[in-house]
Amino acid sequence: MLNLKFSPETVIMLTFAVIIDLIGIILICFALDDFGVLDIVSGVIIGGWMLFRRGRVVNIKTQKKQIVRFLAGMGIEITPYLGALPAVTVITLLTLREK
Repeated sequence: MLNLKFSPETVIMLTFAVIIDLIGIILICFALDDFGVLDIVSGVIIGGWMLFRRGRVVNIKTQKKQIVRFLAGMGIEITPYLGALPAVTVITLLTLREK
């Protein structure tokens, strides 16, 4: 269905992304704010993973798509009340689907 290759990278990163999004949803449900801490942590970890995923060989077209995807996802995450959307999980899934 999602054409994901089962690997340790898939399990670890997808689990991390789902947990981050669930924490954000729970915080919104209880009308709490994390003051951007969750966004910073997820941005550093997911962004670093996306940056170093390909290794030393850099395809400029793929890198541009990853940067746009990352910035769009983090833009959604830092926007009040839109942060409850599963943007981190979506950008992780889209990155994992790349070949």
